[in-house]
Amino acid sequence: MLMPHDLFNENLPTAVCWLLAGGSALLIGLSKAGFGGGIGVIAVPMMIFAMRHEYLAIGVLLPLLMVGDFFSVGHHWKRWDARNVKLLLPGLTVGVVLGAFALLWFHEQGGGQAALDESSTYLKMAIGVICTAWVFAEILRAKLAPNWALRPTWKTGTGTGFFAGFTSTLAHTAGPIITMYLLGQKLDKRTFVGTGALYYLIGNSIKLPPYILLTVLAGMPLLDGEAIRAGLWFVLFVPIGTTLGAWMHHRINERLFRNIIMVFVLISGLELMGLGKVVRGWDWPWRSDGNETQQVEPSAAE
Repeated sequence: MLMPHDLFNENLPTAVCWLLAGGSALLIGLSKAGFGGGIGVIAVPMMIFAMRHEYLAIGVLLPLLMVGDFFSVGHHWKRWDARNVKLLLPGLTVGVVLGAFALLWFHEQGGGQAALDESSTYLKMAIGVICTAWVFAEILRAKLAPNWALRPTWKTGTGTGFFAGFTSTLAHTAGPIITMYLLGQKLDKRTFVGTGALYYLIGNSIKLPPYILLTVLAGMPLLDGEAIRAGLWFVLFVPIGTTLGAWMHHRINERLFRNIIMVFVLISGLELMGLGKVVRGWDWPWRSDGNETQQVEPSAAE
């Protein structure tokens, strides 16, 4: 099987792309093991920075997430509240469908396949906004958690499912929404984790048909041969991550680890929105516009 080097971001060294993409898959496994809360969201910008364009990145991530979901559901088998998941499904389905139309709109607005770099910019900015919002949602969740209460009804379930499905289709970032919904019900830890695991497996499975249809009918590079080839190279990092996550549970300070991840998610979100100069005051390596190649002196590379 061909190495995925031709799918990597040409503005970054190949080794860095491997670290970003492999680390992304590893963090998916960590999050599916229940370590660090919603840290899996950082996997999205990491894969985006590693891959040639954003559509390929989110396409590669979907099967990796589903592999992690299978491990997670297997580990927490029947420890879920099925009624809670049923309440989420109608809104989730509508949110996924509208999210798929939003992906198509971003693609067409930028000129479609003929202008992939430009059409990716729309998606990149949307993902940047979602990642940045995730950080503030996590801060809000931490503040509200002790006194947060939410009754599971068709109304709350449908609304939560809709927003989760929409953001998940665009950027695989439904975690904070579902976490807030489940935290408000004061579930015991095993039921909380098991219900989340079942939801993510169903939610990601529902996203699969729209991704395939957008690839086949609209020509969008989401789940094409390139995405499948890249996914096969990185899929083994997911079970490694789940094993590592189980090992880290009682050895690493989860709160500190999650806070570090939040900082990186915020920086990544701002960068995806084109605000890298605000964050660091200079162009980041992956912000090359492709019209010029930065020359590196031999001494600087050694």
